[in-house]
Amino acid sequence: MISMSVQGNGFDDAMGETFFRTLKSEPVWRTVLRIRAEATAAIGRWIDSFHNPVRRHSALNLISPRRFERQAAQTRKRPPESWSKRIMEQVQPAGANIR
Repeated sequence: MISMSVQGNGFDDAMGETFFRTLKSEPVWRTVLRIRAEATAAIGRWIDSFHNPVRRHSALNLISPRRFERQAAQTRKRPPESWSKRIMEQVQPAGANIR
């Protein structure tokens, strides 16, 4: 792996090292793969199906990106309470009788 920083930097390849440490702790690493194409396919499946969407990320308050996106979508669907009150007041002024 090519270094992404200057020599002696304590955070030199932290992102790459974290990725490979995680990969080596997963079942895909303990699987016997006979040819490079099998390894490439297995690691690609692991990245696409677990590492990117499911793995918890510290930057997202230790939730998965999939869960984070689901929560963000739910938040966007609900208008803020003050917004809905303002709309209702425009439709029906405050103090008006509803029958």
